[in-house]
Amino acid sequence: MFFPQDPETILSDSNFSYVFLGARAKDGERVIIKVLNPELREIKHARVHFLLQASIQINHPGIIQNLDLAKDEHSYYIVQEFVHSADIKTLIRLKQANDERLISRIMIPVLDALEKTHNQNIVHRNLKPSNILVAFKPETETINWKNPDIRIIDFDKAKTPDDMPLYRGDEKKQPISLVYSAPEIVLNHETLTDQRSDIYSLGVIILEMFTGIPVFYDDNPAKIISNQMIKIPSRPKKMYPKFYDIIAKAMAKNKIEGPPSKIPHQVISEKLREGMNLRYNTAAEMKSDIIDFLQDPGSPPKKGLGVFSKNSY
Repeated sequence: MFFPQDPETILSDSNFSYVFLGARAKDGERVIIKVLNPELREIKHARVHFLLQASIQINHPGIIQNLDLAKDEHSYYIVQEFVHSADIKTLIRLKQANDERLISRIMIPVLDALEKTHNQNIVHRNLKPSNILVAFKPETETINWKNPDIRIIDFDKAKTPDDMPLYRGDEKKQPISLVYSAPEIVLNHETLTDQRSDIYSLGVIILEMFTGIPVFYDDNPAKIISNQMIKIPSRPKKMYPKFYDIIAKAMAKNKIEGPPSKIPHQVISEKLREGMNLRYNTAAEMKSDIIDFLQDPGSPPKKGLGVFSKNSY
């Protein structure tokens, strides 16, 4: 059962689907219910794309689990597990988990979950701070910072072995994020999209966690696209160089100068491919470097205090 008439239970909505907090009738256990917009029920492409989401089953504790699929005369429903949690977007706003060690401890299980995802030939394609949850104990609302329990959610734009094209009906309201997506996604070179696209997004998220500022954000979408094509973020003064090197490798790209409309498609593809080849090839490789950093952070920043010197985590 779910309660669409109660606004407090609405977790998110778009032209494509609504997400509600619900409860199982048999035991009252909380669940998440994703509902296909009833107006799209008779549109085959939308219906197939929604059902494809329900078919994604990645058996890993760091991936939100689909529990059931249902339908009635009104729409289709995906029932998912509920986790008491805060998303990384909230942690950034509250200025929590904003040093290298805490970020690393969150990213290790995230990368472990991504490794499992990529091994099933699934690319999330829409990683951003609001799509990564960090669980907390409901009785105390505390996070286990030493061993964070995470969930990656929202696979509605995932690239799967079925290679189902995205349903574009809600792109005006909820497009793939220009700020967090890799250049090959931003520039609509979808055939190039692979696991390295997700790794790029994680690099962007990590840098925002540390600084509190979205890396490529601008009020003008065209400027965001330009930033994604040419901007290489510099190391924050208080960040360990070794940690920055991990982020830089995750976010590696080949600069593309000039308006995309005036550059031949093949030229852009080649530059994008060259940039992707500079990144970590797998989530496991990036995870290994983060673990190594935790064991040996290397030289501290030359300017400002290193964060390891002022915390006890």
